[in-house]
Amino acid sequence: MIAIIILHYGRIEDTEECLKSLSLDLRGRVPVVVVVNDVEVGAVARSCQVYPNAHVVFTGGNLGFAAGNNIGIRHALELGADHVVLLNNDTVVEPGFLEPLRAVFADYPDAGMATGPILYAAPPNAIWSAGGSLGGWTALTHHALLGQPRSMLFREVRETGFVNGCFVMVSRRCIERIGLMDERYF
Repeated sequence: MIAIIILHYGRIEDTEECLKSLSLDLRGRVPVVVVVNDVEVGAVARSCQVYPNAHVVFTGGNLGFAAGNNIGIRHALELGADHVVLLNNDTVVEPGFLEPLRAVFADYPDAGMATGPILYAAPPNAIWSAGGSLGGWTALTHHALLGQPRSMLFREVRETGFVNGCFVMVSRRCIERIGLMDERYF
């Protein structure tokens, strides 16, 4: 089973758009754990009603990216998830977005993480990230295909030096092997 984790902080409108895009594509078939890393709990709880299989978890305040997602990951694993997908709350998914990720894990059962292309909202169809590389002792990142048109996307699965936390699928096996996120990363 796959579970999706959305870390909510700030703009409720973004979280609502994310949930709406998920509900249109998945129709409640995949559990979504909404981690409310904020104090606006009532609005988020009401917004989650648009997604029939939403689980709302409150942190009581802003714990940061890593700690908030770790709460969601733990909850997803308790639900029995074999894979978790981390999505930023300002992400809008396209129909069928999970299928290529499922295919990666089917074709590469030893893979720990997989990602897909991340596009800018504006300008539309411009690539923000398609994986990338880490460089040197400073660990500067280089996003593959940054700013290129969508038509330049790779047609095959490729190994990448990093995946972006705003859209990544991680296997339970990988989490059990390397652990949760380092919570010093706020």
